[in-house]
Parts: sequence; structure tokens; C-alpha cells
Amino acid sequence: MKKSTRTEQETHLASWRDSGLTAVEYCKKKDIKVQTFYGWIKSEKNRKQKLNTSAERMGLIKVQHSAEQQLTSSTTVLLEFGKLKIHIPESSLARTLAAITPVLEASNVH
Repeated sequence: MKKSTRTEQETHLASWRDSGLTAVEYCKKKDIKVQTFYGWIKSEKNRKQKLNTSAERMGLIKVQHSAEQQLTSSTTVLLEFGKLKIHIPESSLARTLAAITPVLEASNVH
């Protein structure tokens, strides 16, 4: 089996979460080694923790949605920089923060 890209891994993880299947059931259905799949989960968790730490250092906050908003829209994270507000879908938060964090830190945005 070929090595999966991060995007492919994230797609599989999102599909698995939406499927209602256990990780083992999903892996069997998609012909993925369970150990590999658990590695993806661990890597994703580590990336999110690292990015959350960076976001906290910059004073970014995650905005909680009401139950009604969650039913009508995908979960997003709101980044506020003065008057600038950026809504980022949670599914792409890790990639987006990785891309913008160096720029924000270099410009000392707080």
C-alpha cells in the first residue's frame, strides 16, 4: 500500500467520524491497516495540540456555536485581529493555522 498524504489521511479521518463505524470496522471496509490508522489519529491529535498552543500564544479563541448554529452550518473557528474576523472551517483549521501562524507571529499581531 502506498504512503498516504496528510490530505488523504484527514479525508479518511473525517469520513470515519461521519460513518458511525468503529475504527476497526472502517479500516476493514477501506483496506487500511488499523495500526496505520491509529497512527494517523495520534498525528492529528499532536498537530492540533501544537497549533492550539500557537493559537493561544497569539490570543486566538475558539468560538462556541449554539446548538441551532451547529445544525445549520459546519463547525468553524473565529479568529479575531482587531476589526479583522476570519472564520475557518474546523476541518481545515490545522492547515490554515500552519500557513498563517508564521505570518502572524512575524507581524506581532496580538
